[in-house]
Amino acid sequence: MPTRSFDLTPELDGFIAAKVQEGMFKDPSGMVRAALRLLEREVREHEATVEALDHALDHAAAVAEGDVFSEVRQELGMPARSAVA
Repeated sequence: MPTRSFDLTPELDGFIAAKVQEGMFKDPSGMVRAALRLLEREVREHEATVEALDHALDHAAAVAEGDVFSEVRQELGMPARSAVA
């Protein structure tokens, strides 16, 4: 298994130590892996939400007159697209 080294704030280190001591996790590595799995799931959910919004904007742009969603896309940091025919 790959090994990583990183620095933690004293607060995060204490949080990890407390959860391991409480028996919630076997060791600090297990807790970090669990936290990363949760973060990975949240990122996937966020990406799916953004993709759904992107498709909704495409659909709305296809039925709207003109390019009314370019500002919305720009505000969300999404790439500009031409209206879908």
